[in-house]
Amino acid sequence: MTIDALNVLANETQKLAESFGIEKPVSWIQPGISTNYFFPYLYMEEIKQSYGANYNYIAAAVYPYTFEKTYKVFNEYDPHKDKKFGMQWGDFNADTESLQENKTVIADNIAKHKVLIGSSHFSNLLGGWDAYLERVDSLLAWCVRNDIPVRTYKEWSDILYNQIPNPKENVFPVLYKDLDENGTPDGYETIDGTWNSNDGIDSSKNYCYSIKAKGTFFEIKDLGGIEKGKNYFEIWTKGENGDSVEVTFKVKKQEFKYKFPANTSEWTRYTLNQSANNNYILNISEKASMIDIAIICSDYSSGNVKISGMQLYKKESTEYLTVSPTNINVNSDSGSTSFSISSNVSWDISNNTNWLTVSPTNGNGNQLIKVSYKANVDSLSRTDTVSIFSDDIIKKIIIIQNGLPVYKIYTDQVPNGTCNILGNGKYVKGTQVTITCIPHEGCKFESWKENDTIVSIDSSYSFIVNKTHHFIAILIQLTSVDSHNSVIPTEYKLFQNYPNPFNPNTTIRFAIPKYSLVKLEIYNLLGEKIET
Repeated sequence: MTIDALNVLANETQKLAESFGIEKPVSWIQPGISTNYFFPYLYMEEIKQSYGANYNYIAAAVYPYTFEKTYKVFNEYDPHKDKKFGMQWGDFNADTESLQENKTVIADNIAKHKVLIGSSHFSNLLGGWDAYLERVDSLLAWCVRNDIPVRTYKEWSDILYNQIPNPKENVFPVLYKDLDENGTPDGYETIDGTWNSNDGIDSSKNYCYSIKAKGTFFEIKDLGGIEKGKNYFEIWTKGENGDSVEVTFKVKKQEFKYKFPANTSEWTRYTLNQSANNNYILNISEKASMIDIAIICSDYSSGNVKISGMQLYKKESTEYLTVSPTNINVNSDSGSTSFSISSNVSWDISNNTNWLTVSPTNGNGNQLIKVSYKANVDSLSRTDTVSIFSDDIIKKIIIIQNGLPVYKIYTDQVPNGTCNILGNGKYVKGTQVTITCIPHEGCKFESWKENDTIVSIDSSYSFIVNKTHHFIAILIQLTSVDSHNSVIPTEYKLFQNYPNPFNPNTTIRFAIPKYSLVKLEIYNLLGEKIET
């Protein structure tokens, strides 16, 4: 039919309404197609150009097979303001299907934020006319009991296409509703999971899905009412060590996958920015009317893996989260530092290593965060990344801890070539080091010196490294040897004490030409005898 022909039909309808004194129509309901009668196809753009432009029609229901798809879902993308003229009809049939069948279709679809239109032709009434009337009466009473709104085409057109839903309202079907009482939450298609009411979180009224192996908990197909752009999603999990779940959002031909641990015995909340596979953003196209969702147990170890409390709604575009500074360098000793968060949203903090902890690990708004770190006992520096996230906003701070200082221990010998020395090398601060002098034949070790100061008369000298050292091994070449291979001193000799200065101990070495009693007197700098 041409636009002119449609205008003739609409004009005739207006005349009939006026002549019979009835309210003029504002909605077009298109007849169906059968094998015996072929009615004209009308497309929503044609109705908009004719009935909408000239006769103030504000809604239309076109036959489902006109291949001009429009959906009766909340928050539908409608840039041309024409989808109200293409509301599909024929969603449930109270004339040919049972009361339970109609309840299931309605309950599942309203859980997915859809509006349904019944189509009854009265040509093949199930149980006859009385049964049909009773069925419709029961269906309407069921809707009233469960707060399911029943509206006209005009009212639904205004609600669906002229009003904007609350963007912060959760559009994920709730776990606790089973209006049709078929043993499955409305909107869900249970696959391998088990739906129960004995261990969920409070917001799900204690309902959860559980599974005891790898598999699919459930699927939700053709979910409407979705927010376009960036979305917030959260899920609560529970399970054993090694368990995890995977959430897949199918948006048109794209798939977005997110993986979350389910490895704690207590319910734990996860959001998109905690996804273990580094997918943090769910951005739904403006042209997407409906999406599919599937949640699976992707890794299983033992026990029951459970999920609850799923939420999906608009991500606020005015949210901000900044941190300062973004790079922190600390020394090798244990200690603490801090960074600041400036935000208008709630946030969580995580890091990857056990040598660094942050406090607090979550909060909201502006706050100073304390970072504590353990001592680094390695010469190599180490790095940790602290992540601060709120939904799809992620900030990272790089913290670098220096390694322990490395000092060189090197030695010489006097006279040269009179011994072998062990212990030379590079050592980290705090290491206990032993240097050992092994004299050659005909030589005897006398002392270790550093900066002309005797530090030890033992051929093996141990100390804790805290700086670079240069030691000199002093040896004596033997000129006469007794039967016990010992050198006989030829004079009285008092060697320099070490260490010097000292506090509280020092070592004094002396030599005498023969075995005898010895008296040693010690004087202070004032010449006063202080010890004998």
